Amino acid sequence: MERYYYHGIEFYPDIEDSPLQLLIDIIKSGAIKTRSSLSSDKKEGMNHICLYKKDETVDYSNRDIITKMSALDGWINHCMVFIISPTINAYQPMQKKQYSRENGETDIFDEWRINENIPLEKIVGLALPLTQIEELSQEEWLDNDTYQKLYLEKLNELIIIAKEYGWIIVNSDEPNFTDKLDATLSNTENKLD
Repeated sequence: MERYYYHGIEFYPDIEDSPLQLLIDIIKSGAIKTRSSLSSDKKEGMNHICLYKKDETVDYSNRDIITKMSALDGWINHCMVFIISPTINAYQPMQKKQYSRENGETDIFDEWRINENIPLEKIVGLALPLTQIEELSQEEWLDNDTYQKLYLEKLNELIIIAKEYGWIIVNSDEPNFTDKLDATLSNTENKLD
């Protein structure tokens, strides 16, 4: 099965450092950028973007393995995620328990990397934790608050931007959403890339 790449941002509902605003800022910048291009730290080990792509050799139902070393559980499930075309030039870094980012290593078995910016034309969609967002909008502490209004405005802005680019939007709170999405996109005649 052809698999898409995923670049996730942990979800936390804080308007000051809103992951919604971060996604909007990334899109407005024209690309998902490497760590070194976003920082004054130009170390070799920072010249990449971390991605997830399913490792077909691993049993993802083994919770002991997944929760300790998986990009899927760390930055994809229940997070805010860019869905990226499989046509990018990504590679799997060497995996070691005692790893050195400076040497291009990782301790995460399903991490992939790319050593260049990912332009918007390689993004095919967004996965958002829509269930959590809906639950947040029902919480009493958000009622009649500026916070809720600003948060929902950012969500609407992000959805409008995604629609302008023709991107799909899926729920990252849905179980196995990446497997379902990979299967759907792999079977589509006109691939979304």
